[in-house]
Amino acid sequence: MKLSGNSAAADEGSAAKDYKRKTNRLSLNYMFWCLVWAVCIMVSDYTIEANMLPDLLIWPMVLLPVVLTPFVFYQYYQYYRGVDELTRKIQSDALAIGFAIGMLVLVLYMSLANIGVEEPGANETFAIFAIASMIGQVVRTVAYNR
Repeated sequence: MKLSGNSAAADEGSAAKDYKRKTNRLSLNYMFWCLVWAVCIMVSDYTIEANMLPDLLIWPMVLLPVVLTPFVFYQYYQYYRGVDELTRKIQSDALAIGFAIGMLVLVLYMSLANIGVEEPGANETFAIFAIASMIGQVVRTVAYNR
């Protein structure tokens, strides 16, 4: 005969494990597709700039990362919807901090362009915002987990 208190604690533990399993799966899906996307972008840029492709394959290679982009953002949205409020808060804060850092760096680049420094292109701009977002995530995760 089980005591009801122990049963409730076991149910809570099981629910917590199920939630953790679900959020881990969502996180791993998102990270996997981000990695695939990043590799596609790098391979696309490298093969096109190095003229390694026949003319027939240039447009498919150009469009591959573009086609993957909505799917990657959908994976992030699925992850964001599936996590708890603290994780959502960390993600929201990270996006805001990342945007602010990214804009600061871009404004700095544009101001330096007035004295001859080369302005960032699309790839550099994307990299700036991606790195700034990662910095925001690290900063907010550390702050909330103290």
